[in-house]
Amino acid sequence: QRLESLERSGIITRKAVANGRGYLYELSAAGRELGSVIEALGTWGYKWASKDITDEHVDPDFLMWALRRMVRVDALPEQRVVVLFRFRGYKDRQYWLVLQRPEVDLCLIDPGYEVNLTLDANPEAMARVCLGHFGLLHAVRSGDVELTGVSRYRKALSDWLGVTRFASMAKST
Repeated sequence: QRLESLERSGIITRKAVANGRGYLYELSAAGRELGSVIEALGTWGYKWASKDITDEHVDPDFLMWALRRMVRVDALPEQRVVVLFRFRGYKDRQYWLVLQRPEVDLCLIDPGYEVNLTLDANPEAMARVCLGHFGLLHAVRSGDVELTGVSRYRKALSDWLGVTRFASMAKST
């Protein structure tokens, strides 16, 4: 429904895929022109709304989908690495991030691979790591994040996890 609404508004175009199964959606000229508006809103939101984050404001599902998109695939090792994420206060939810070039998969049920790292965290702390407010090492040292597993992967995880692109944009304004 959202895609249809965007198409009706002229923000995207829809083309049938060559094999006849599904559609390819692309930004229209109007959609591309919205880019600077979206960037400005993102920068504003980062600068003014991200400073007041608390655990009750963080949705672990949303956080994990955002974190998945921020993984620096080019920094990943050649072999598959599986990171199990658990958030304090959400005992009923677990997330497996399967890091295997060139893909990053987020699983909500155990994918059946050996877990190489386990990360237990306060949701707020991981959100702040993703926002670039402080690094993963800082969160581990403070006790807000506990990281267990293979030593070389524990040391490398901060290089694999990126931060929102709005962090650098907000600093330059």
